[in-house]
Amino acid sequence: MTVEVLQAAAMIASARHFNRDTPTTVALIGCMSRFAETETAVVARLRALKAAPKVSINLSDLGAPMHAAGFSQHEIKAVLDALEQDKILSYGPGNRLLILKNLPD
Repeated sequence: MTVEVLQAAAMIASARHFNRDTPTTVALIGCMSRFAETETAVVARLRALKAAPKVSINLSDLGAPMHAAGFSQHEIKAVLDALEQDKILSYGPGNRLLILKNLPD
């Protein structure tokens, strides 16, 4: 992520009002498409690892191929955090993910 995008995110997070057509918002929309791309790749990789409810997945088995495909650790973690917030998975001991629900379509 560029410095400009990080600054834009900080400005929006602290702003009470903003115009949706500002360059700041446009920059964040670009980040959102990268998030969607990362989410699609993470879910596909989890499916390839046979992720299902009550199955534990090693984070290295997810992260190494994702890094090789050009995704950063930050991008992957953002998607995993969103899936955790949706209670689809949880972080477990030993650098593992516990799948709690079926993966999104």
